[in-house]
Amino acid sequence: MEKKAEQMFYARVEYAYLEFGTKTAQKWQADRILIEHQLRLYPESFTPERLLVDRKRLYRSCHIMDRFKIVYYYAKSLKLFTSWISGTR
Repeated sequence: MEKKAEQMFYARVEYAYLEFGTKTAQKWQADRILIEHQLRLYPESFTPERLLVDRKRLYRSCHIMDRFKIVYYYAKSLKLFTSWISGTR
C-alpha cells in the first residue's frame, strides 16, 4: 500500500479507537490485513472500479468494513500493487 494511503488509513483507525474503542480499531486493522492477504494471493479477484474504467490501467476495488474502498492496479509483469483508500460515506 502506498505510504500516503497507509497514513490515511491509520488516521482513521486512530479515530475509530478514540470514538468507538479498542475492539473496533483492532477489527478495522484485522480486516485490512485480511484483504491485503487476499490481494497478494488473488490480485485479479476483485471487480474493476467502475468510476475509473476510462483509464489506461485497469483499476480494481474492494470494500473494507463497508466504509472504505481500496482502489488498486496490478501490473502482472512487475507484480506491483499501487493502492489507496478512500472513505465511501
